[in-house]
Amino acid sequence: MKSKLNDGLKLGSINTPAFSESMYKELPALLRKACGPFMKSETERDIVLFSSAIALSACFPNVKGRYDNDDLNANLYGIAIGPPASGKGVGKYGASLVNEIQSQLEETNVLASGNYESEKIKLKETKDKDSGSSNKIAKPNYKSFLLPANISSTFLIKQIKENEKLGNFIFDSEADTLATVMGQEWGSGISELLRKAFHHEKTQLGRSGDNIIINIAEPKLSVLLTGTPGQLGGIIKSTEDGLFSRCMFYMFHDNPVWKNVAPDRSSESLSKYFNDLANEVFAIHQTFLADRFEYVLSEGQWELFNRAFKWLLEASIAEYGKDVQGMIKRFGTIVFRLSMIFSILDYYENKMEGTTIQCSDRTLRLSLNVMRHLVIHSLEVFKKVEADKRAVNRKEQFLQSLPDEKFSTMEAYKAAEAIGLKQRMAAYYLSEAVKDKILFHSHGEYAKV
Repeated sequence: MKSKLNDGLKLGSINTPAFSESMYKELPALLRKACGPFMKSETERDIVLFSSAIALSACFPNVKGRYDNDDLNANLYGIAIGPPASGKGVGKYGASLVNEIQSQLEETNVLASGNYESEKIKLKETKDKDSGSSNKIAKPNYKSFLLPANISSTFLIKQIKENEKLGNFIFDSEADTLATVMGQEWGSGISELLRKAFHHEKTQLGRSGDNIIINIAEPKLSVLLTGTPGQLGGIIKSTEDGLFSRCMFYMFHDNPVWKNVAPDRSSESLSKYFNDLANEVFAIHQTFLADRFEYVLSEGQWELFNRAFKWLLEASIAEYGKDVQGMIKRFGTIVFRLSMIFSILDYYENKMEGTTIQCSDRTLRLSLNVMRHLVIHSLEVFKKVEADKRAVNRKEQFLQSLPDEKFSTMEAYKAAEAIGLKQRMAAYYLSEAVKDKILFHSHGEYAKV
């Protein structure tokens, strides 16, 4: 369906656009190289760009820009959503751009652990000679840039604190890993932590058993997940959930075509190709750890930015209603951060000097072009989440209308008819309720458990 929002964009089978060819020509060199092996597939190249940008957003903890009088780093959250075996798995290549940063930290951990063991042996020998010695050696803390999605909220806070100066990146190719964790008691605080970390809000953890309070002044965290449409509901329960408006989405549905899987002997493996790019990213990462940098837009660029988002907000509300305004307003933060990432790469590739990183007009236009595409994806996710919520409410209404005593299938269908629910959906809800052990079914009769 055409609208003011998607006018001029090439829409896919579920009304979500692929990034335009012209946009790829404007990308910084590193991102063009990352997407290069996938240019024959619109979906794959888009997901590699999407995942690469999010992975890179975690790499610059010393670069800040001022947005609405708040100091922001580049950190982004994103979820790529598509059917099984549809190409979203290439997101792992974008995520792998940070592998060398992690490898270097692991080497540091091994050295610190070795030094600790050596010092322990020396201390023991000293104690053997001098029984009055009470010196203790602090065990080194393990540092990690990459964090698993399968993690408790307590441990996540501890790790973000440990890596506060370096930043952190969570990646998982199965979105329901994080969804499962968030559904557990020990992971129930993760949604709140993610919402706070998006704006670098101060986070605290207090545990009486440890008798400590952990304070993180400015948590820096980037998150990339890929998954199927069915996995989304475990993470985003509602469009009113603040996590929804803090995420970028890329949602697609590819046509069922067989891909040529024969290896291309004329080119190197993707693993080797991305290992080389990861080394390049490590060098960029080290450059921007060496000092503190400020990212700025000119007055004219801010005017263009504000005009673009004023139009986007008005057009989105006109088509989808006022409930989308929170998402659109947070999209401003996301686009600002995207422009920061592109500008950092330009600064490095052009060997610029000084600690001020100036956005170029080309980069701002590129970022606003990305916004035009991604906002359609987010609005389609908005429609899906709202539809899923209505379906859940309808199911609950049906189950509540069923008799408290034993009842037959025909009696269930009558209850469904009374609330305007079709027989086919009633049968589906009955089957799901039995699987979920909400209802017991035996010999043609049902009973509430």
